[in-house]
Amino acid sequence: MTSLQKHTNQLDKSILNKLSKKESEIVVLAQSKKFSEYSNEDKQELAKKLVSLSYFVGIKESPSIDTLVLLVRFICSKFPNFSGEELENAFYQVCAGELGDIDHYQNFSPIYLGKIINAYEEEKMKAKRNYMQLQQKKDWEEEEKKRSEYLQVNALPIIAEQLKEEYLSWKEKTYTNITDLKKYSHQILLDYARSKNLFVKFDADNYTHTQYLEKYFLSLPDNKDEALNSIDNYVRSYGKNILN
Repeated sequence: MTSLQKHTNQLDKSILNKLSKKESEIVVLAQSKKFSEYSNEDKQELAKKLVSLSYFVGIKESPSIDTLVLLVRFICSKFPNFSGEELENAFYQVCAGELGDIDHYQNFSPIYLGKIINAYEEEKMKAKRNYMQLQQKKDWEEEEKKRSEYLQVNALPIIAEQLKEEYLSWKEKTYTNITDLKKYSHQILLDYARSKNLFVKFDADNYTHTQYLEKYFLSLPDNKDEALNSIDNYVRSYGKNILN
């Protein structure tokens, strides 16, 4: 079989290594040139491959020239997204008993070829699904890692900005008719700030998260700009990033 190496460039090798050898080969060969892209020269080579494969599976008489032309036309038109390299791999799997019991009955017919290709396509669908699931898992883990690292490094600036936004909202509206969603966002903000050594005196038995933030805002200078600077100074002076 043609070397698999040239087909792996578009794939993640770390994910391929997590698949079984069979699935890995199937996924890699799915990148090979499709029948729909075959030139006349490619089709001539495909006809030669069919002769070799017929002998390989134990058929005593190879197909005639006319039959080969029809077989090439058949598989290229009915299975345009398949390839010669996949066909070769499919025959290897048939001979190894990995695609079920598919007998040729000494007849290298389109029905025989179709059964092999369809059986292989089912295995390819499973292998590609497994690859995609692992790819999605890896992408998610990498995104979570980046997000975690970003939050670790930028935790204090993020908290400071959120506190200033809440202060401005409180200054302008004084939290009239506050919604449950806003209360929950206050809880998230205050709990996250506490994890960075801020608002350590908060006591949930005496104050709600919103009430405690209001208490903090009331302690700030009356001048808006001075209050915003005070928030920055507080976070910078008492807060701690994980990486500090």
